[in-house]
Amino acid sequence: MKRIHIAIITISILLSSCTTNEYEYPADLTLNVEFKNTSKTLHSQVKADNNNAKMSIYLPENYTSDKKYPLLLWLNGGDGGTGLSLEIPKGVTSNNDFICVNFPLFKKHLDSVNADSSNYWNRMYLDNIESETIWNQYKIMLDRLYKIIPNIDTENTFMGGFSNGAHTTAILLNRENTEIKKYFKNFYFIEGGETFSKTDVLKEQNALFMLGEKTDHSYINPVILSAKKSEVNVETYIMKGVGHNIPSEHYSVLKNWLFKNIK
Repeated sequence: MKRIHIAIITISILLSSCTTNEYEYPADLTLNVEFKNTSKTLHSQVKADNNNAKMSIYLPENYTSDKKYPLLLWLNGGDGGTGLSLEIPKGVTSNNDFICVNFPLFKKHLDSVNADSSNYWNRMYLDNIESETIWNQYKIMLDRLYKIIPNIDTENTFMGGFSNGAHTTAILLNRENTEIKKYFKNFYFIEGGETFSKTDVLKEQNALFMLGEKTDHSYINPVILSAKKSEVNVETYIMKGVGHNIPSEHYSVLKNWLFKNIK
Protein backbone atom coordinates (compact mmCIF):
# COMPACT_ATOMS: atom_id res chain seq x y z
CA MET A 1 0.00 0.00 0.00
CA LYS A 2 1.43 3.38 -1.03
CA ARG A 3 0.38 6.86 0.02
CA ILE A 4 0.84 10.25 -1.55
CA HIS A 5 -0.33 13.68 -0.47
CA ILE A 6 -2.29 15.49 -3.17
CA ALA A 7 -4.02 18.88 -3.09
CA ILE A 8 -7.30 18.89 -4.97
CA ILE A 9 -8.09 22.50 -5.85
CA THR A 10 -8.19 23.95 -2.33
CA ILE A 11 -8.72 20.70 -0.45
CA SER A 12 -5.82 18.49 0.71
CA ILE A 13 -6.57 14.79 0.92
CA LEU A 14 -4.61 11.57 1.32
CA LEU A 15 -5.29 8.88 -1.27
CA SER A 16 -4.17 5.28 -1.05
CA SER A 17 -4.91 2.16 -3.01
CA CYS A 18 -3.80 -1.43 -3.44
CA THR A 19 -4.89 -1.69 -7.09
CA THR A 20 -2.68 -2.66 -10.00
CA ASN A 21 -2.38 1.02 -10.96
CA GLU A 22 -1.20 1.95 -7.46
CA TYR A 23 -3.57 4.91 -7.25
CA GLU A 24 -7.20 5.20 -8.29
CA TYR A 25 -8.72 8.60 -8.93
CA PRO A 26 -12.19 9.75 -9.92
CA ALA A 27 -12.83 11.47 -13.23
CA ASP A 28 -12.86 15.27 -13.66
CA LEU A 29 -10.25 15.74 -10.96
CA THR A 30 -7.52 18.35 -10.54
CA LEU A 31 -4.42 17.42 -8.56
CA ASN A 32 -2.05 20.16 -7.40
CA VAL A 33 1.38 18.87 -6.42
CA GLU A 34 3.92 20.96 -4.51
CA PHE A 35 7.72 20.58 -4.73
CA LYS A 36 9.66 21.81 -1.72
CA ASN A 37 13.21 21.27 -2.93
CA THR A 38 13.31 22.84 -6.39
CA SER A 39 14.64 26.21 -7.50
CA LYS A 40 12.40 29.27 -7.39
CA THR A 41 10.14 29.50 -10.40
CA LEU A 42 10.41 32.39 -12.82
CA HIS A 43 7.02 33.56 -11.58
CA SER A 44 8.23 33.65 -7.97
CA GLN A 45 11.30 35.61 -9.00
CA VAL A 46 9.14 38.15 -10.82
CA LYS A 47 6.73 38.42 -7.89
CA ALA A 48 9.54 38.32 -5.30
CA ASP A 49 7.80 35.65 -3.26
CA ASN A 50 9.03 32.38 -1.73
CA ASN A 51 6.31 30.05 -2.95
CA ASN A 52 7.34 26.50 -3.78
CA ALA A 53 7.13 25.21 -7.32
CA LYS A 54 3.90 23.38 -8.19
CA MET A 55 2.43 21.37 -11.02
CA SER A 56 -1.23 20.77 -11.75
CA ILE A 57 -2.72 17.63 -13.28
CA TYR A 58 -6.21 17.33 -14.71
CA LEU A 59 -7.88 13.94 -15.17
CA PRO A 60 -10.60 14.25 -17.83
CA GLU A 61 -14.32 13.81 -17.48
CA ASN A 62 -14.14 10.45 -19.26
CA TYR A 63 -11.23 9.21 -17.12
CA THR A 64 -11.15 5.70 -15.69
CA SER A 65 -8.21 4.10 -13.89
CA ASP A 66 -8.24 1.00 -16.10
CA LYS A 67 -7.52 2.87 -19.35
CA LYS A 68 -4.44 4.67 -20.71
CA TYR A 69 -4.75 8.34 -21.71
CA PRO A 70 -2.64 10.65 -23.89
CA LEU A 71 -0.68 13.33 -22.04
CA LEU A 72 -0.75 17.03 -22.88
CA LEU A 73 1.79 19.27 -21.15
CA TRP A 74 1.07 22.99 -21.49
CA LEU A 75 3.64 25.70 -20.67
CA ASN A 76 2.53 29.32 -20.30
CA GLY A 77 4.30 32.33 -21.76
CA GLY A 78 5.61 35.33 -19.82
CA ASP A 79 6.68 34.38 -16.31
CA GLY A 80 5.01 30.98 -16.68
CA GLY A 81 2.58 31.35 -13.80
CA THR A 82 2.49 29.23 -10.67
CA GLY A 83 2.16 25.83 -12.34
CA LEU A 84 -1.57 25.74 -11.64
CA SER A 85 -2.80 27.08 -15.01
CA LEU A 86 -4.92 24.45 -16.71
CA GLU A 87 -7.47 26.70 -18.43
CA ILE A 88 -5.94 26.52 -21.91
CA PRO A 89 -5.20 22.76 -22.08
CA LYS A 90 -8.63 22.00 -20.66
CA GLY A 91 -10.15 24.38 -23.20
CA VAL A 92 -8.22 22.74 -26.03
CA THR A 93 -9.33 19.23 -25.04
CA SER A 94 -12.85 20.17 -23.92
CA ASN A 95 -12.11 18.43 -20.59
CA ASN A 96 -11.99 15.02 -22.24
CA ASP A 97 -9.66 12.34 -23.60
CA PHE A 98 -6.34 13.80 -22.37
CA ILE A 99 -4.50 14.02 -19.07
CA CYS A 100 -3.59 17.71 -18.97
CA VAL A 101 -0.60 19.07 -17.05
CA ASN A 102 0.86 22.52 -16.39
CA PHE A 103 4.43 23.19 -15.23
CA PRO A 104 5.91 26.56 -14.21
CA LEU A 105 8.96 28.05 -15.93
CA PHE A 106 12.46 28.34 -14.49
CA LYS A 107 15.35 30.77 -14.98
CA LYS A 108 18.63 30.75 -13.06
CA HIS A 109 18.82 34.50 -12.56
CA LEU A 110 16.33 37.28 -13.23
CA ASP A 111 17.69 40.79 -13.75
CA SER A 112 16.17 43.67 -11.81
CA VAL A 113 13.68 45.94 -13.55
CA ASN A 114 15.07 49.16 -15.00
CA ALA A 115 13.78 52.40 -13.53
CA ASP A 116 11.70 52.98 -16.66
CA SER A 117 10.57 49.31 -16.78
CA SER A 118 11.95 49.06 -20.33
CA ASN A 119 13.33 45.57 -19.68
CA TYR A 120 10.34 44.21 -17.77
CA TRP A 121 9.51 41.49 -20.32
CA ASN A 122 12.86 41.06 -22.07
CA ARG A 123 14.57 39.99 -18.82
CA MET A 124 12.23 36.99 -18.65
CA TYR A 125 13.23 35.68 -22.08
CA LEU A 126 14.41 32.07 -21.92
CA ASP A 127 17.21 30.76 -24.15
CA ASN A 128 19.66 27.87 -24.24
CA ILE A 129 21.71 29.24 -21.35
CA GLU A 130 18.87 28.08 -19.08
CA SER A 131 19.03 24.47 -20.29
CA GLU A 132 20.50 22.92 -17.14
CA THR A 133 18.37 24.98 -14.77
CA ILE A 134 15.16 24.00 -16.55
CA TRP A 135 16.00 20.33 -17.01
CA ASN A 136 17.07 19.83 -13.40
CA GLN A 137 13.60 20.93 -12.29
CA TYR A 138 11.56 19.28 -15.03
CA LYS A 139 13.24 15.90 -14.52
CA ILE A 140 12.00 15.93 -10.91
CA MET A 141 8.51 17.00 -11.92
CA LEU A 142 8.19 14.53 -14.77
CA ASP A 143 9.32 11.58 -12.67
CA ARG A 144 6.78 12.55 -10.01
CA LEU A 145 4.06 12.94 -12.63
CA TYR A 146 4.66 9.50 -14.12
CA LYS A 147 4.66 7.96 -10.65
CA ILE A 148 1.42 9.63 -9.59
CA ILE A 149 -0.37 8.84 -12.86
CA PRO A 150 0.84 5.41 -14.02
CA ASN A 151 -1.74 5.05 -16.81
CA ILE A 152 -0.31 7.71 -19.11
CA ASP A 153 -0.23 6.46 -22.69
CA THR A 154 3.50 6.89 -23.21
CA GLU A 155 3.21 6.52 -27.01
CA ASN A 156 0.90 9.52 -27.21
CA THR A 157 2.52 12.36 -25.33
CA PHE A 158 2.51 16.03 -26.35
CA MET A 159 4.60 18.92 -25.02
CA GLY A 160 4.66 22.61 -25.90
CA GLY A 161 3.41 26.03 -25.03
CA PHE A 162 3.05 29.68 -25.84
CA SER A 163 5.94 32.17 -26.18
CA ASN A 164 8.33 31.43 -23.27
CA GLY A 165 6.64 28.03 -22.99
CA ALA A 166 7.57 27.33 -26.62
CA HIS A 167 11.10 28.60 -25.91
CA THR A 168 11.38 26.16 -23.00
CA THR A 169 10.30 23.30 -25.25
CA ALA A 170 12.99 24.26 -27.79
CA ILE A 171 15.67 24.57 -25.10
CA LEU A 172 15.03 21.04 -23.85
CA LEU A 173 15.03 19.59 -27.37
CA ASN A 174 18.41 21.24 -27.97
CA ARG A 175 20.05 19.44 -25.07
CA GLU A 176 22.92 17.13 -26.02
CA ASN A 177 21.14 13.95 -24.91
CA THR A 178 17.62 15.26 -25.60
CA GLU A 179 16.35 13.65 -22.38
CA ILE A 180 12.91 15.19 -22.86
CA LYS A 181 12.20 12.66 -25.62
CA LYS A 182 12.08 9.92 -23.00
CA TYR A 183 8.85 11.55 -21.82
CA PHE A 184 7.33 13.15 -24.93
CA LYS A 185 6.90 12.12 -28.57
CA ASN A 186 5.21 15.17 -30.14
CA PHE A 187 5.95 18.89 -29.76
CA TYR A 188 4.14 22.14 -30.51
CA PHE A 189 5.32 25.75 -30.58
CA ILE A 190 2.95 28.72 -30.37
CA GLU A 191 4.49 32.13 -31.02
CA GLY A 192 7.94 30.99 -29.94
CA GLY A 193 10.68 28.40 -30.17
CA GLU A 194 13.13 30.27 -32.39
CA THR A 195 16.10 28.81 -30.49
CA PHE A 196 15.21 25.29 -31.66
CA SER A 197 18.30 24.34 -33.64
CA LYS A 198 18.60 20.57 -33.17
CA THR A 199 15.67 19.81 -35.47
CA ASP A 200 17.05 16.44 -36.58
CA VAL A 201 16.10 14.96 -33.18
CA LEU A 202 12.47 15.04 -34.36
CA LYS A 203 13.05 13.23 -37.64
CA GLU A 204 9.81 11.47 -38.66
CA GLN A 205 8.12 12.85 -35.55
CA ASN A 206 5.40 15.49 -35.31
CA ALA A 207 5.72 19.23 -34.72
CA LEU A 208 3.20 22.06 -34.94
CA PHE A 209 4.01 25.77 -35.26
CA MET A 210 1.18 28.26 -34.64
CA LEU A 211 1.97 31.87 -35.51
CA GLY A 212 0.07 35.13 -35.18
CA GLU A 213 -0.49 36.83 -38.53
CA LYS A 214 0.48 40.21 -37.09
CA THR A 215 3.82 39.10 -35.62
CA ASP A 216 7.20 38.98 -37.33
CA HIS A 217 7.76 35.43 -38.61
CA SER A 218 11.35 35.98 -39.67
CA TYR A 219 12.61 34.67 -36.32
CA ILE A 220 10.87 31.30 -36.66
CA ASN A 221 10.84 30.66 -40.43
CA PRO A 222 14.45 29.30 -40.46
CA VAL A 223 13.50 26.82 -37.72
CA ILE A 224 10.49 25.58 -39.67
CA LEU A 225 12.58 25.24 -42.83
CA SER A 226 15.29 23.36 -40.93
CA ALA A 227 12.69 21.03 -39.42
CA LYS A 228 11.28 20.21 -42.84
CA LYS A 229 14.78 19.50 -44.17
CA SER A 230 15.30 17.22 -41.16
CA GLU A 231 12.23 15.23 -42.26
CA VAL A 232 10.14 16.31 -39.29
CA ASN A 233 6.38 16.02 -39.88
CA VAL A 234 5.84 19.79 -39.64
CA GLU A 235 2.53 21.60 -39.73
CA THR A 236 2.29 25.39 -39.69
CA TYR A 237 -0.81 27.44 -38.97
CA ILE A 238 -1.19 31.21 -39.22
CA MET A 239 -3.73 32.72 -36.82
CA LYS A 240 -5.46 35.35 -38.95
CA GLY A 241 -5.72 38.81 -37.42
CA VAL A 242 -3.79 37.71 -34.32
CA GLY A 243 -0.63 39.17 -32.78
CA HIS A 244 1.36 37.64 -29.94
CA ASN A 245 -1.54 35.67 -28.51
CA ILE A 246 -3.55 32.46 -28.81
CA PRO A 247 -7.26 33.34 -28.76
CA SER A 248 -9.66 30.56 -27.82
CA GLU A 249 -11.14 30.47 -31.33
CA HIS A 250 -7.86 28.90 -32.47
CA TYR A 251 -7.77 26.17 -29.83
CA SER A 252 -9.41 23.81 -32.34
CA VAL A 253 -6.25 23.88 -34.47
CA LEU A 254 -4.17 22.45 -31.65
CA LYS A 255 -6.95 20.01 -30.72
CA ASN A 256 -7.23 18.67 -34.29
CA TRP A 257 -3.46 18.29 -34.49
CA LEU A 258 -3.41 16.34 -31.21
CA PHE A 259 -6.07 13.88 -32.36
CA LYS A 260 -4.53 13.57 -35.83
CA ASN A 261 -1.25 12.40 -34.32
CA ILE A 262 -2.57 9.92 -31.76
CA LYS A 263 -1.39 6.44 -32.68
